[in-house]
Amino acid sequence: MLKKINNIRLVRFEPEYHSAKLYEWYYSEDYQEFFRDFPDCPSAVELAKFAQGRAFIILKEKVIAGLIIYSMVNEVSRNFEVSVLVDAQFQKQSCSVDGLKIFFNWMFNACNFYKAKIKVLAENRRVCEALERFGASRDGGPYAVFKKDIFFRSKFHDVAVYAVFKIDFNKLYLKEIEPRLESPSNSEASHVRIVRQ
Repeated sequence: MLKKINNIRLVRFEPEYHSAKLYEWYYSEDYQEFFRDFPDCPSAVELAKFAQGRAFIILKEKVIAGLIIYSMVNEVSRNFEVSVLVDAQFQKQSCSVDGLKIFFNWMFNACNFYKAKIKVLAENRRVCEALERFGASRDGGPYAVFKKDIFFRSKFHDVAVYAVFKIDFNKLYLKEIEPRLESPSNSEASHVRIVRQ
């Protein structure tokens, strides 16, 4: 079940309410790394279609603060990939951390997944360090990368893959967040479901 913590909550991406913000982020210079796997030059309708069924909007006091998208869901191995975007005005305010805590609590403890993977450009030290502080570990060891794995901004980049495991997440955060989480209203809970891809 999705819950709320520190005035941060997640709501399912709904095209009629969130497409404009997604479109704004896509065409901003600030978030190109996040959208590297999205279609080229999409319309708002194409962006919404790409995000629908696998994205959550991060709200901070009812204002759109970011986006969490999950993909590559493997029902057999119980793992998935996740990406997070936080709007520039909400960065360094723990929106991504609180959003991930809510999201991982739901995916690991309600949906019973065991591993989340997060792919980032290895040169983005700020994000790599933030993931390590969160408790993610780099798959393959502290310096492991996939060499020249992504073509982005006219050149190839190395990619680091981080993992968050259910057991580690629960050891780090479950006691901290469970007492502070607020359950969503019944109308919010009725909209929460995993969409099989």
